[in-house]
Amino acid sequence: MELSENSLKVAKSRYIRSDLGIETTWKETCQRVSMAVASVDSTSNTEYWAERFFDMLYSQKALGGGRILRNAGTPLNKILNCHVLPLNDSIGEIGEFLNKALVLNAEGGGIGCSPNLRPKGATVKGKGGKSSGLLSFLRIISYSLSIIESGGNRRSGVLPIVDASHPEIIDFINSKLKHDELNNFNISVGITNEFLDAVEQKKKWTLRFEDQEYDTIWANDLFDMIIENNLKSGEPGIVNIDNMKISNSWYFSPVTALNLCAELKLSDNQSCCIGSIIISNFLKGSSTDWIGLGSTIKTLVRFLDNALDLNDYSFPEMKEATLSCRRIGVGMIGLGEFLLKKHIRYGSDESLSKISNLIGFMRNKIYEASIELAQERGPFPGFNKWAYLNAKFVKKLPAKIRMQIKEHSIRNCTGMAFAPGGTISLIADTTSGIEPLPLKAYKRKDKVGERVYVHPEYKKVVEKGTKTPDWLVDSLDLAPEDHFEVAATIQSLNDGSLSKTEILPASTSHSQLKDWILEYSRKLVGITTYVDGSRADQILNKLTKKEIKDYLKSDEKIESTLDEKDVECARGTCDI
Repeated sequence: MELSENSLKVAKSRYIRSDLGIETTWKETCQRVSMAVASVDSTSNTEYWAERFFDMLYSQKALGGGRILRNAGTPLNKILNCHVLPLNDSIGEIGEFLNKALVLNAEGGGIGCSPNLRPKGATVKGKGGKSSGLLSFLRIISYSLSIIESGGNRRSGVLPIVDASHPEIIDFINSKLKHDELNNFNISVGITNEFLDAVEQKKKWTLRFEDQEYDTIWANDLFDMIIENNLKSGEPGIVNIDNMKISNSWYFSPVTALNLCAELKLSDNQSCCIGSIIISNFLKGSSTDWIGLGSTIKTLVRFLDNALDLNDYSFPEMKEATLSCRRIGVGMIGLGEFLLKKHIRYGSDESLSKISNLIGFMRNKIYEASIELAQERGPFPGFNKWAYLNAKFVKKLPAKIRMQIKEHSIRNCTGMAFAPGGTISLIADTTSGIEPLPLKAYKRKDKVGERVYVHPEYKKVVEKGTKTPDWLVDSLDLAPEDHFEVAATIQSLNDGSLSKTEILPASTSHSQLKDWILEYSRKLVGITTYVDGSRADQILNKLTKKEIKDYLKSDEKIESTLDEKDVECARGTCDI
């Protein structure tokens, strides 16, 4: 499938490796990636699977993660997007973290971690003296990584999840907004259901490190700080540690953190291998092509399992840890466009029913494909039949799938992750990840110039002068509950996590956001919010119908496809 002008521009800047002199077209990129990933299969199957993988990529049925598209089949061959590293409480372990993070960031990989560092002023046993604290070491890491340009001409980053009971939690919460620090970090606070109970019951909360208590504060006061900063800047993110730790690998490889964009639960030293179904391309009219979707999911599972073996791991312990579980993350892009094409309002009861059916279908097909691969290749090394079948998520699988696992085992410990897919969604000219349409129409004004965008369906409405249909909505048309309910519906059927920004209206109050997060943080792994207009550098301005009519009458060019900066700026994360 030939790319649009905008898609081709993105592909050339990110994935078509003309810089290496090995290709100049998107078709050649798909051929390079397909042949490289298929090379893992036996010689007799390589050509067959190369053709299947090529059809999947070039026909835009599914795409691998960005590192796979950029680096598979090149001399670098670092094709896994993100990683989780241990950050433990000794100078040697801190140095090891920084060494790995520098290498992986330079390759284009993001880092997740749950820092286990003693607070400022704590005694350093054995050596005497006092610790300079958690924040001091995070500052060092942030500064070191800020001067490294990541692979693919982008800066990567770190997602540190700091427990709400850490003695330095208040300084951590305020580190970016009040102190202008850690600006290449996506900071998150790790909460538990016990903490949420303390907030709701208005109890005291103990700040401790290991077995030592440092202070007590009102849980409600701490939570209010988190809420207030979210209203002002969209940070810190919130991670429910209890939900994060629910994993099929519970018995041998406990989850310790999330990857940079928070869609995949990982253990220490593990890397993520992700790919996305382009769900908006599985419609025939308004009907879903379930047969084609099932076939593509099966192909993508094999593609990602191959990628785990194809990847050139920079550290042997990361290869061992990653392959012990063989986690993959099949997700989707284009959910917003999928619902628009079906004329279903995002977040409505009808949409939640459709989404539940869709995610349930994906889950079943992913597990069935992984069971088939286990019959051919064997299970992941950490597989233990009794323990695996007693994992909380596996217990809820359909009986037919559980019985197949009993008989044949399974190739991948976990199989799902709903990544943001912002850049690869532009290749497919569709909405990113599981997000709704960012805005139906807007003007983007920045130092580069001006750009006017109008969604094709909305353009028809404006030109005809008709009423906007109820299903034609964007992120700001929706009630916050619509955003949260979609996320909760997907998470309930997902063995990993998901990346979604809950876009909130500018009028959102402290008490409203507090109520929403208290409710939905028990159902989700992570929550990221953005209040419209809360950042001074927000550059997307929503257009009224009258303004659109004026632009249509003028000679100014109107775009009908999103570009890379549009996707970033809609989430409040652009830097232009």
